[in-house]
Amino acid sequence: MRRAQTLTFVFGLVVATAAAAVPLEYPEGALRGLPEMRDLQGRLLGRGNFAQWVDGDGIHVKVTYDQLNGDRIEEATTLSTEGGDLAQRVWSWQRASGGQVVERYAMDFDAGEGRTLLVRNGKREERRERVPAVKGQTFAGIGFNFALKNIHQRLVRGERVVLEGVAFTPRPRKAKVLVSSRGVETVRSGGRSLRADHLVIHPQVPQVAKLFINVPDSHLWFLRGRPPGFVRAEVQMQSLGVVRIDAVSGDGTPPSAARGKPER
Repeated sequence: MRRAQTLTFVFGLVVATAAAAVPLEYPEGALRGLPEMRDLQGRLLGRGNFAQWVDGDGIHVKVTYDQLNGDRIEEATTLSTEGGDLAQRVWSWQRASGGQVVERYAMDFDAGEGRTLLVRNGKREERRERVPAVKGQTFAGIGFNFALKNIHQRLVRGERVVLEGVAFTPRPRKAKVLVSSRGVETVRSGGRSLRADHLVIHPQVPQVAKLFINVPDSHLWFLRGRPPGFVRAEVQMQSLGVVRIDAVSGDGTPPSAARGKPER
């Protein structure tokens, strides 16, 4: 059950738009933030450090979370904006425990290759698999934040958009995803009540595959504006399960424009 105080539904016949490259509606700049990771009951799991910078290679993002249990989570991605379209180039997510990386997932969109590293009982298990990706249509992890930000206006008008998503279960799998709006909700973040658009990413997993894998819907909330402001996500985060990410920290600190070059 979604923890919303107010929800406005959009009714009517809605036709899904076939997958197409995501146009860059909002240019990006350097940002820094202090997001927080929580469970779905709101209990704090870890405090984060978000850094975004832009150079000739595109948009770079690195976010780390120092977990209360001592683990360290790191997610990184690079997206290009060549030709006016947004395209994810590389993505990685890893968890370190006791100073050792115990799981790592990476996707090279240009090469169409997914890589997995798992450490079980001291033994390393690594694998590479072919995962063909369509430039500007295929996204993973935090890359979807940028994709939904740039199609936000279409979604809140009632349009449903088909994209492709890559998930690791733990092997890399690609599937069509249907992105739509659930309407406007009031959410609590950083001690404030905020009106935000609730967007949903629904994996279109074949019925047969559902017998073996479970890829839940992802939920993202954006404040209306130009550009829309990301405020919250409830997403599957590998072995951690479904967690909540708040862009505004518990002390009310929102992301801010970075000064100088962020640490990488």
